[in-house]
Amino acid sequence: MKKFRWVIWVVLLIALLVAIKLIFFKKETGTAGNSMRKPSVPAVNGMVVKPQLLSNTALVSGSLEANESVDLQPEVSGMITGLFFKEGDRVKQGAVLVKINDASLRAQLQKQEAALEVAENNMERIEKLYKLSSVSEDEYNHAHLAVKTASADMEYTKAEIEKTEIRAPFDGIIGVRHVSPGAFVSPSTVIATLYSSSQIKVEFDLPEKFAPQVKPGTSLTFSVQGSGKNYAAKVYVVNPGVNAETRTVTVRALCENDGTLRPGSFANIEIDLGSDPQALLVPTQALVPILNGQQVFVARRDTAFPVPVQIGIRNDTAVQVTSGIRAGDTVITSGILFLRPKMKVQLKSVK
Repeated sequence: MKKFRWVIWVVLLIALLVAIKLIFFKKETGTAGNSMRKPSVPAVNGMVVKPQLLSNTALVSGSLEANESVDLQPEVSGMITGLFFKEGDRVKQGAVLVKINDASLRAQLQKQEAALEVAENNMERIEKLYKLSSVSEDEYNHAHLAVKTASADMEYTKAEIEKTEIRAPFDGIIGVRHVSPGAFVSPSTVIATLYSSSQIKVEFDLPEKFAPQVKPGTSLTFSVQGSGKNYAAKVYVVNPGVNAETRTVTVRALCENDGTLRPGSFANIEIDLGSDPQALLVPTQALVPILNGQQVFVARRDTAFPVPVQIGIRNDTAVQVTSGIRAGDTVITSGILFLRPKMKVQLKSVK
């Protein structure tokens, strides 16, 4: 009897284990089946590409330069006997600014004037005798040569005297003076600097890709630190060569100076390079770097397709696409890093 009861308990235990296994196996099979039947589809955001106006503006930095500037340096060595300007003075072209001692040259000039007078008197006498055939032609020629030599010596000395004066080569403003009256100067001494301030140059380096769009006559605006005003200028020269190190082109523009602009100032420059009314823009986060450039994912029905693109102008939030997509394409803008070619997607938001 006890043996029979033990057999019954063993059978019940086996039946219980079989039932538990069947129940859990069924659940796992059902879960796996549901997973195979319903794979997870990523939810992403998209944007329908539409043509829109894009202003092409280049922002660069540069510096201001005087339209004309020159260091006032003497041509000869000597002591300064006169400074005929004050720092900050406006001077006219041709005005004498500096005088260097020329006493020895003026004494030499007086001596040469006397020699010329003697040579001219001697030539008059020789001419009279030559007409009477009392002197030879050789003496007559030597008399003329003496006059020409004395006259040439005088002209040379006058030129040397002119070198002792420094005159303003153009209208402008005198800068800071570096010497005082009575100082001994040489041709390497900078006495002061003269600036032409009625107009001012704006010089900057422009990236090579923008160079074809800038030419003499192109307008630009700029601002300087310490002033809330925007100034207008026009390009007057574009350097024909490209800097091999920076791949930039040097450009200069000219601006009328109202007296507030100073040479050497830093300038923030804005150049309008035109606009594109049919530009196709995509958000910057939609771009995916690839080996040969950039690509975006385009949603067609419920599938994501990678499309290589060429890009153009960038702004703070978007990038111009010049080729690869068309107006009306839906570009995926989120979850880009997890997408694979021909992956099924679910568009949860489309702008």
